[in-house]
Amino acid sequence: MIMSHVDNKLSEICEQCDDDNDNNKKVIDFLRELMQNLNKEKKELVGVFGKTGAGKSSLINAVIGEEDLLPTGTSRACTSVIIKVEGNTENQKYVAIVEFISREELEDLLLSTKHLFVTSSGKKEKVDAESKDNSDRMTALFGNDWRDVPYETFMCGEKYRKMSTSIKKTQRFQCDSSSTLSQKLVDFTKNIRNPSSPLYWPVVKCVTIKVPNNHLLNHVTLVDLPGTGDRNKTRKDMWKEMLSSCGTVWIVTDMTRPESDEEPWKILQSACSIMGNGGECRNIRFICTKADQCLDELSPEDTKAGIIQEFQAEVQNHFPEDGFKVSIVSTKEEIMPPEKNEISDLEEFLESLNNPEERVQRYVSDAYGILALMMGARSQNAQQKTAVFNKLTDGVKEEIKKISTQMEPVHEIFERILTEGVNLAKQQ
Repeated sequence: MIMSHVDNKLSEICEQCDDDNDNNKKVIDFLRELMQNLNKEKKELVGVFGKTGAGKSSLINAVIGEEDLLPTGTSRACTSVIIKVEGNTENQKYVAIVEFISREELEDLLLSTKHLFVTSSGKKEKVDAESKDNSDRMTALFGNDWRDVPYETFMCGEKYRKMSTSIKKTQRFQCDSSSTLSQKLVDFTKNIRNPSSPLYWPVVKCVTIKVPNNHLLNHVTLVDLPGTGDRNKTRKDMWKEMLSSCGTVWIVTDMTRPESDEEPWKILQSACSIMGNGGECRNIRFICTKADQCLDELSPEDTKAGIIQEFQAEVQNHFPEDGFKVSIVSTKEEIMPPEKNEISDLEEFLESLNNPEERVQRYVSDAYGILALMMGARSQNAQQKTAVFNKLTDGVKEEIKKISTQMEPVHEIFERILTEGVNLAKQQ
C-alpha cells in the first residue's frame, strides 16, 4: 500500500516537470527509467569482503546453514571469481549459472601477453612482475605450454578456438545437493596448483548460485568476493567495483589483532567514502572469524573495544555510529561456546533484511533520492544550470581540439621512429 502510494506521487510530480527543451527531456526520461527500476523486485546486496584466507566462504556457508556450498581452503585463494548466493524460488534444486567474459575481453587478455609468446627465432621473454598476473591466467586456461608457439600461431590453434567457443553462452548446472554442485563449480571458481584440465576462472565474469528452501535468501543476495591483499591484481580490483552496489558490507578478518590489520580498514574507509558520495551502502559489519583459535588469548569484549576505538578515531565522521557493528564468530560451532559465537546475530540481521517493513523503508529511501532529482529538474535554476553545463562542455571540447592539434606532429615523429625500429629489427 505504502509503496503504491509513493509510486503514484512520484508519477504525478514527474508529469509536472518541464520537458519543453531537449536537455530537460533527457533528465525526465532518466527519472522515468529510475522509477521503472524502483518498481522491479530488488534484492539487498550483502557484499562479503576481506583478505585472502580470512574465511569469507566458510562464513557464508555457516550463516545460511550450507556447510558444503562454497569451496574453502587456505593454501591458495579459493574464490577467484565473484560468487552470488541467493534463494531459489522456482524449484527444490541447487542451481548455478556461470556467466563468462566476452570474446573481445578474451582477445584483450591474449594481446596483453603477446610479448611473452615465443618468437619466430625461438626466443622467450622473461615473465616480469607486471605480466605475472595475466601469465598465470593464461596458464590456468591453456596449460604450461601456451608460450611454446608464436602468438599468431596460437590464435589460429585448437586451444584458442575451443576456449572462445565455450564462453559464447552461459552455463547452467542443477543438482540435488550443495556438495554435488560445489564439485561441478571447482574448475570455474578455484585457482588450484597443477590442474589436470583447463581452469575457467580467468574467463568467468560471475557465478550465481540459487539455494532452495532458505528463508534468509528470499530478498537477499550474498556476494562472496575474491580476497584482497594477495598478489593477484585482478582479484584485488574486483571488490572495488562491487563495493558501490552493496547496501550492506561485511568486512571479514581473522581474530589475530584485527584492529591493526591494514586490509580490512582499507575496505572500511572505501565503503565510508562511497556512502558519502551517493553509494548504496547503509550498514557495515566488521566480522572477526576463527575466534575458536584465540579463546585463551583474546576476549571478544576486548577485541570489539579495540575495533570500535579504531573506528571512532578513523572513520566515524564519515559514517553513522548505528550503521557500524562488530561481530565475533567461529564457523566451528562445536568448539566455540554458543554464548560467545555471534553467527546467530548475523542470521538475525539477514532475517531483518527480508522483513517487509525493512524492504518498504529501503523503497522509500530510494524514492526520496529520485524525488530530490525531480525537484532539481523543476527548479527555476535548471535552465541556467543547463546553460552553464553546455558552456563548460563546449570549452572542454575546444581545449581537446587544441591538444590534439599540438600532439599530431609528436605522434608522427613517434610513429616514424617505431617504424624505423621495426625495419631495423627485421634486417637483423
